[in-house]
Amino acid sequence: MRAKYVFLLASFCVSFTAFAALPWGDQNDANVPVQVFRQASDVVGSSDTPPTKPVAPPVTQQTSTPPPVELKKPVTEVASAPSQSPSMPATDAEPGLQDQIDQLNQNSLIFQQNTNYKFDKLNQHVQALQQRIQKLDEALQLLNQTVSQLTQRSASTASALSDNNVSHHVTISDYVVWGGAVVIILILMSLIGSRKSKNKPVTAENQAKEEQQGDYDYMGSAESIPAKLNLVRAYLAMENFAEAKKVLDTILTQGNSEQRYEAEALAQKIPPETPA
Repeated sequence: MRAKYVFLLASFCVSFTAFAALPWGDQNDANVPVQVFRQASDVVGSSDTPPTKPVAPPVTQQTSTPPPVELKKPVTEVASAPSQSPSMPATDAEPGLQDQIDQLNQNSLIFQQNTNYKFDKLNQHVQALQQRIQKLDEALQLLNQTVSQLTQRSASTASALSDNNVSHHVTISDYVVWGGAVVIILILMSLIGSRKSKNKPVTAENQAKEEQQGDYDYMGSAESIPAKLNLVRAYLAMENFAEAKKVLDTILTQGNSEQRYEAEALAQKIPPETPA
């Protein structure tokens, strides 16, 4: 600020000195002090504003533009990437997870198939057992029928024999005669038995054979053929083919034409490899 005042004072002194040195007689020169004073005021005014750097005019360089070159667009085949829609499922984004899900589904399907196969096999086994039980029931019924027939036959035979041996009314003398005869027979049988005991020991087996020979042989007669046919059916139901074949051979030997025909029909159910 102080320097500004000193500068103003110096400029005033210079202006005043110049004004005093001018000739005052010429009127044309009367405007000189005014111009000098304006120049001094311009100088003082210019000192208030900071000096600005003169702006140089832009230098334009004339560059030679090359002739336009015609560019050709290169032809390239760009494989278009598949666009993924925003609604794409997560399985496409994660193929590994999808493979695991497919494998689990396949394993589940295989397990279901194996379970169904085993269940079908078990049902077949149960049905086979039910059929076997039904055959055994039929065989038991046939055996019961055979036993009942045999019982009835034996009862009727025993009653017939008892009827034939029934005697008429006898007197007391007849009892005495028969009693004496029985005593004599018993004495003779005891003497004969004692002699046989000395020659041959009596065993339980021989005694059983003698008792069987004395009994009525119902199974060896022709009257037992229907019971034997039922017995063969029972053996076939129990799959005892060997015993069934033995009984059929007896029926074919002792039975009539109708019974033999029925026995031949039952023999066809016996496997050919069954031993005789």
